[in-house]
Amino acid sequence: MGPDQAFSIKTDANCTLTLAMTPTGGQDLALELFQTQCSSSLADCGCVSDAGVANSTETISLTAVAGTQYFVVVDGYSAAATPPGPSGPFNLAISGTGCNLTPVQLQSFGID
Repeated sequence: MGPDQAFSIKTDANCTLTLAMTPTGGQDLALELFQTQCSSSLADCGCVSDAGVANSTETISLTAVAGTQYFVVVDGYSAAATPPGPSGPFNLAISGTGCNLTPVQLQSFGID
């Protein structure tokens, strides 16, 4: 258990990316994608996937523009508590054709 998690990604070429996040701890998590700057308002969010079901895989597909910074957020749900709720554990997979993430590893940071 812990705070929401965010990842910064860029690609080396224009391509279609698929992001899939699967909770593995019985939680209802959402997957969100922001470009450049984001806030707690979903109005800033480029894409969101939230089935509202525990352990449900959330998927986002996007046409990534080379060199553009995107922020991928795994968001925990809180029904009776103050957000954010717990956001783990989970598996996050990013796949694409014709491009690579730059840098290759995800840059991860927590949101308090």
